[in-house]
Amino acid sequence: MAFTPETLSLIVEPVGGVGLRMFSYRSDDAKASMVVPGYIDEASVYGLREDDLIFVSQFGVDEDPFILVVESIDALDAATLVFGDTFFAEMSDAGRALLAAADEDAQRAILGITEVADRTELVALDTTKQTRAYLRETGREGPFVWDGSNLASSILGASQVAASVSASTNTITITDHGALPGDAFIVTAAVNGFSTNTLYYAIVPLCWKIHFNTQTANFTVGQTLTGAGGATGTIVDQDDDGTNGILWLENVTGTFVQGEVITDGAGGSATADDTTELVLHPNKLKLATSFANAVAGTAVDITSSAAMTIRRHLDPHQGLFVTPAAAINGSSGAWCRTERRPRMVSPTWFGMAESNTGAANAAALKAALNYNVFLPPGTFELAGKIYARPKTIIGSGRGVTSLYWKDTASSAGMEIYFTDDRAERCNLADFTMLTNDTGTAARAIYLNGAARLVGTGNNGVVDMGSMERVEMNGITAPSTAGWRSGFHAHEMINYLVKDCSFNGYTSNGDLGIVSTFGFRTTSTSNGAGSVVEFHDCRAMYALIGGDTDTVEGTKFFNCTFVAVRRGIRAIKTQTKVAPYIAIEFCHINARYRAIEIDSWQQLDIRGNAIYQRPNADEAGAGIAILGCRDAVISGNMVSRNGNTGFDFNGVLIKDNQAATEDSVNIQVYGNNFRDTTYGVWFQPGTTTSGAYKNKIRRVVNTSAELYLDTSSDATNWFGNPRYSGTNAGVVNAVVNVPTALCTASPTIVHVKQIFDVFVQVRLTKGGTDGLTHLIVAKSAGTASVNFNHSAAEIRHSPFVPASGVPSVAFAGTMEVTAVGASNTLTVQLSVNSFGSGADVDAGAAEIILIERD
Repeated sequence: MAFTPETLSLIVEPVGGVGLRMFSYRSDDAKASMVVPGYIDEASVYGLREDDLIFVSQFGVDEDPFILVVESIDALDAATLVFGDTFFAEMSDAGRALLAAADEDAQRAILGITEVADRTELVALDTTKQTRAYLRETGREGPFVWDGSNLASSILGASQVAASVSASTNTITITDHGALPGDAFIVTAAVNGFSTNTLYYAIVPLCWKIHFNTQTANFTVGQTLTGAGGATGTIVDQDDDGTNGILWLENVTGTFVQGEVITDGAGGSATADDTTELVLHPNKLKLATSFANAVAGTAVDITSSAAMTIRRHLDPHQGLFVTPAAAINGSSGAWCRTERRPRMVSPTWFGMAESNTGAANAAALKAALNYNVFLPPGTFELAGKIYARPKTIIGSGRGVTSLYWKDTASSAGMEIYFTDDRAERCNLADFTMLTNDTGTAARAIYLNGAARLVGTGNNGVVDMGSMERVEMNGITAPSTAGWRSGFHAHEMINYLVKDCSFNGYTSNGDLGIVSTFGFRTTSTSNGAGSVVEFHDCRAMYALIGGDTDTVEGTKFFNCTFVAVRRGIRAIKTQTKVAPYIAIEFCHINARYRAIEIDSWQQLDIRGNAIYQRPNADEAGAGIAILGCRDAVISGNMVSRNGNTGFDFNGVLIKDNQAATEDSVNIQVYGNNFRDTTYGVWFQPGTTTSGAYKNKIRRVVNTSAELYLDTSSDATNWFGNPRYSGTNAGVVNAVVNVPTALCTASPTIVHVKQIFDVFVQVRLTKGGTDGLTHLIVAKSAGTASVNFNHSAAEIRHSPFVPASGVPSVAFAGTMEVTAVGASNTLTVQLSVNSFGSGADVDAGAAEIILIERD
């Protein structure tokens, strides 16, 4: 279908966007095909509305121009078109001339649309005579219409009244101001050294935030906060809810530790509820006279402390609204761009260009990000960090659209901050992020959803968006300059990262890696939830390919992490339970540990291909489980590089790094190991865990062993889950009365389980030769049991001679059915004599139950 934005041109639209609208359209499609339902299946993308007229002229076809009318648009955004032959027949000569015009310039001339070279000429037009214009300014080209109404509500944000103004620090205090660095503002009155009808740009200071609880005495702003471990910081603000609250700190030294007592010099005291986090100050800001001054931190000198009100300006670079110089707030009207791609803007409309400096492009992109953005093809230099709110940012393709932070001295990348508006989404796609930075702090993308997820009941069922097909690279691969870290999602829920890549920064291959992580997701004890999925992502030359800390759920699926020290690491630095992580079908080539999980629960690690780096310089492991609970590790292939001189174990299980939590109920089965030092190693701190149906192949390392258990814990097993009971003593059997020898109590966790039953007993009989009965039956519990010999029991009746000490062994199966919840079961091995005068002794008895898969 040839119907595209490139072949469709809006040539007339009345002021206000209502009434008759006429489009011109050139096509080589057959005339009849244009009225087939579905010919236009994305009407809103092309800006079409019902009753719009489309003037069609065809090329390559000997046919007169004709008219289509948009008859209707259905719920799926598909337009139904009908022929407008009658309208065309009644059309004026001017209308026919319009259709016959050779190009858009000729059409504009017929319609009286004035062409202007730049915005200066545009605002100089006499709007009593000219209300339609076409802007020719490079990069900003497009049609505009004059709207003389008060447009302040479209151009400005809400009024914000300062709680206080400090002339000594040039600081304005507004509770929860929501401002980001570089935001444009106007003041509503000339006060404190500020002028009306003037743009100012926000400087938002960074500070450290720490939550507290169990407060016993109030804190005081200005005092020094001291942690029990010696960390200090100056309290610059607080949010005190009585027992709980938040402190904002400056001049922090050392590290505050969650759970420690924190006090100030005026007697304030509480317990730290999390570690400190560097954030934008939510209540304080300064204003600068330009975007460049805001980046530099050069604030306006405030002359007094009078009350003042500010409003955010949403279009300081006149991308959509070109206002008269006398009223930049739009109160006297504006020239309004007629968008060809509704709901999406191009940053070139705001002044971004390939030929610009990084500083100029940063200011333009920052202004464009007040709206959803479509990035055109090209490489655009940028400088400094870009702060934005959640928007859709779509490029023209990886390597087609490149954002290049050049010579930025570590201040680079994008930081996107959510508010508590559940309608916000951040969708990023189809562009490349480059840098030649050699510093220590450049992070490509940071998403912060704390305003949405911190607090009570703020998470709910929300979808915060996705990032797809985004590259984060240095200039070369591997790069000796590049991003220190890649993508970081903090307090995000239901966020998907798909088909994205990170190429890190290294000074000497994977032995000199500088980049800390490729992909990361984090949460705090006060976060209401954080759930992020990574699909088909790739990281190369990073200390950690994928990192996650204290989140409620993380999934890595089909990801590739190569030339990394750790492939995937999950840790828990906060008190909130970190409940679930899934790592499935990933390829990991790691120098130290491919997968390392510390202090989590509910782990699903399946189908991964893991390989030790050939130049490993330390002992490592394919999968290291440290102080975790409830895990399934199955179907993984773990290979040690045969030429390395350092150990590499397949699956290593132990207590956590702090030695405060054991690894419990870790099931390791169906994995394949090649040349690993040990296939599965249970170390101290491993309990009630099992390893079974695993295999190892020795190629170079002929001393490789499948299993090693140094846990000294009898609840662990190798092979299938096994339950047993023994009795070494001698029991005299009662005639025709079952006498207990030993019992076994399997764990019942399924609706139905099948066990193989193995029994061995030594028997002696005094007097004459004869028979005895050995019986396996349920003796206690709520579960239902059926045996293969009969429903109620397994009975074996061996012949026992009067002399000799025979050893009797037999086997059977047992099917267990759970009845309701919390099922229990005890199975008993018993013996009884058979016949008058019998005298049977039984000893060295053992019953073994092995659960089938």
